[in-house]
Amino acid sequence: MTAHKTTALALLFAASLAVTGVAFAQEGTAETTSTGSAAVSTTPSQSEMRARAEAKAAELRAKAEQQRMELQAKVASTTTLIDQKHDDLKARIASTTEMLKNKRVELGEKIASSTAAQMERRTNLILGYGTRMEERMAAAIERLTTLADRIDARIVKIEAADRSVKTDDAKTKLADARAKIASAQAALDDLKSKMNTLASSTDTKTAFEAVKAAVNTVVETTKAAHQALVDAVASLKAGVPEKLRNDSPVGGTATSSAVQ
Repeated sequence: MTAHKTTALALLFAASLAVTGVAFAQEGTAETTSTGSAAVSTTPSQSEMRARAEAKAAELRAKAEQQRMELQAKVASTTTLIDQKHDDLKARIASTTEMLKNKRVELGEKIASSTAAQMERRTNLILGYGTRMEERMAAAIERLTTLADRIDARIVKIEAADRSVKTDDAKTKLADARAKIASAQAALDDLKSKMNTLASSTDTKTAFEAVKAAVNTVVETTKAAHQALVDAVASLKAGVPEKLRNDSPVGGTATSSAVQ
């Protein structure tokens, strides 16, 4: 009885182990099946991967195209801006060039006007100077001519009063003085001619030099004529007796103021 119980218990225990093993085996199989299904479901297929890659590539191409279009738009905008600035610069340059051209023309007109005014003032100054010297020298030559006539008259008077008085040297010096007076008159005529030329001359500097030279010639020849008359008077006084020295120019100082 006891042996049978022991055997029964052993069989029951073995059956229990068998059931338990089957249960564990089924659970493992179920888990394996479930895990395998999950692995299969989470791993993408090649077609899915290709589709994703194509979608990503399309997205990148679209983005690159958008960036390219934006860059083109920026380039076009920058080019337009540069063209506008270039046109503005050309317009400013053209405006400045025209303004400078007008200023040059205006300045040229002012210079021409100023030059003409300066030439007119200079010509008037030279004419004034020449006219004053012409009048002064004409008066001096006239005084010298009058003095020469008086000396000549005095010689005639002395010779009539006393034929023994020697007047030859005085006559020679008087003739020389008259020749120098004639030279002074010729120089004065030349000065007048230079003055007439000056009025229509455009080269005032050259004209002034010519007038100045002519004035100097008149002055020098007039002084020479004056000195010749002084010599004639001195010669006449030396040869005239004291009793005949009763009036100018022999006994006076008429020649001292002949050229002033």
